[in-house]
Amino acid sequence: MTDEEQADRDAFRPDFAGAEPRFAADTDGPVLHVPVLRGDGSALGRLWASRDGAAAGFLPVPGPAGLNAKGAWVRRLILDRAEGLDALGALARWTGAPQDDRAGAVPPGSVPEHADHLDGLPPP
Repeated sequence: MTDEEQADRDAFRPDFAGAEPRFAADTDGPVLHVPVLRGDGSALGRLWASRDGAAAGFLPVPGPAGLNAKGAWVRRLILDRAEGLDALGALARWTGAPQDDRAGAVPPGSVPEHADHLDGLPPP
C-alpha cells in the first residue's frame, strides 16, 4: 500500500457509522435510481434516492462483489449526508464520478429512472 493509499484509508474513521446524520434506508414514495457498474461494464447494483430527498441506498447484486460495493456506498452516503447533501444531491454527485475498485461507478450521462416505490426497482 502506498503512503497515499494509507493516508486515504486513515482519513476515514467510522465517526459517522451508526450515528446521525443518515439518510432513511426506506421510503414509501417514489424513487429515482441509476445503475452502478464495474469497470468492465458488469452490474454491481443500483443507487437510489427518494424523490423527497430524505432516503437513499444501494441495492447490490447478489454475492461478495455486491456486498463489498454496498459497504462502499453506505460509507459514501453517510459522508454525503454529513456534508449536508440531500439524497437527490448525492445521486447527482456520484453520476459520472471516477470508477472506484470497490464501489464501481455510475456511468457518465446516466439519466435517473423513476420507480413508484422501492419494490419497483428492477433487479441490479
